[in-house]
Amino acid sequence: MDNEQRILEELVKAKENIKRSTPEKVEEELVENDESIPVRKSKYNAELENLFNSPDFDKTYGPKKIHNQIILGKNVIKFTDGKLIVLDLKKIEYITTEGLLQLIFLKSPISYTSHDLYTYKYILKHTYAHLITDGSKVKKGGKKYINIISKLFPSGGGLRVKLQKNNLVYWDNPNEIIDRLKLLLASQAAGNTGVGNEILSIFEELLEAGLIKRIPNV
Repeated sequence: MDNEQRILEELVKAKENIKRSTPEKVEEELVENDESIPVRKSKYNAELENLFNSPDFDKTYGPKKIHNQIILGKNVIKFTDGKLIVLDLKKIEYITTEGLLQLIFLKSPISYTSHDLYTYKYILKHTYAHLITDGSKVKKGGKKYINIISKLFPSGGGLRVKLQKNNLVYWDNPNEIIDRLKLLLASQAAGNTGVGNEILSIFEELLEAGLIKRIPNV
């Protein structure tokens, strides 16, 4: 009986200790999380500033600071919360990675994935950053053109073939718009909530072009 009483007392003490320690622990975690948000933003902004000031900064295809705005090609862009936002008739968001930022900012990017290249190509198509001022042909010059731009646009394509009604994107062929759709769906699955309208727009274009069929409700 004494053993049972002693065990019961130990359980009560343990329960009281949990009650006292848990709120403090939760409060500490909340403080840490609150502090991490501005820290992450500060680091992200510092990374962007370092890219702008890099000796390898790309003055031909890269973004420019004009009147307190960042301009890429023909569009105002913003970098926030780990995303690149292209401002046009509607906002289009891209999740940035270290490789994608190198492709956007640097003349000689060295560390990027095939996914980064796909994303970079669509950013160029949205902003026309790879084209001369009148949009008639691709800007040529430097290692970046030889190693990256010319391979993304091997025949100077992507200039004036339009599938999207909203005038945001020009496409060479249906395969490219399908690739874009895959990219958007993957981004949405990863938690990006800003791509829904563009996904719907692409489905509408594919339907109108007769490339997909609507399945009737049963």
